[in-house]
Amino acid sequence: MQLMTNDKLRLVYNDTGKVGQPTIILIAGYSGIKEEWLLIQKKLTTQGWRVITFDCRNHGASSHGATGLRISRLAMDLANLMQKLSVTSAILLGHSMGASIIWSYISLFGTAKIIKIITIDQSPKALNTDDWHFGAFDITYKNLALKADMILTTSLTAQRVDETMWDLLKERHRCHPFNQQQTHPLLENHLVQDWRDVVMTIKIPHLMLLGGKSMIWGNKFNQYCQEKYQNNSTQVIILKESGHLPHLEEPLNFMAQVIAFINE
Repeated sequence: MQLMTNDKLRLVYNDTGKVGQPTIILIAGYSGIKEEWLLIQKKLTTQGWRVITFDCRNHGASSHGATGLRISRLAMDLANLMQKLSVTSAILLGHSMGASIIWSYISLFGTAKIIKIITIDQSPKALNTDDWHFGAFDITYKNLALKADMILTTSLTAQRVDETMWDLLKERHRCHPFNQQQTHPLLENHLVQDWRDVVMTIKIPHLMLLGGKSMIWGNKFNQYCQEKYQNNSTQVIILKESGHLPHLEEPLNFMAQVIAFINE
């Protein structure tokens, strides 16, 4: 299925489960595709949820080009998708850059249509500065242009991904190649965002799932999140054996945590 965004770009999506039922929207990270969610999509659908997955612009089967390569535009794409599919009460789940899209959506549109959010292994501020030492690797404003692509050249998993799933993802990427050079402006835009004020003021339930062996953020960031963000609305859970891709590395544990949270 597909929709046309309000800036005339085609997004491809899947919509499973019964329309009108509680809705959960799953958002992949930078270079990620909707097929990453197949296992949890099936599990949530069998439990009565309506589940929507989609490929962001310049990702997967959606349109590729040089326009709108910024997080705020991807948040608008999410809003366009929700409007087209008449979603008025949703849980948003985003991995990595997908979390940034969620925080941007909340900053732009508020939480009137959102009942809960789940963010996966993403710092609210991705660059390291004098007042923030929990960014990606050692990337700063000064070396951003040179080091941003470390995100794609570093092995991001601590556990072996299921071979069948890995083969499926490789096949889908062969069908719809990811153009790293063309999409690089989106990566840089993602990395320069600072969502700390948004995260601190979220009033709806927020689950932060973090990889205990994440190559991008590290244990000091995990400890900071538990101390700083864990409160009445935000719950921080560390999946100890996962790297940056817990939904692919520990799918059963990941699904158990997500289902427990959405059923609370």
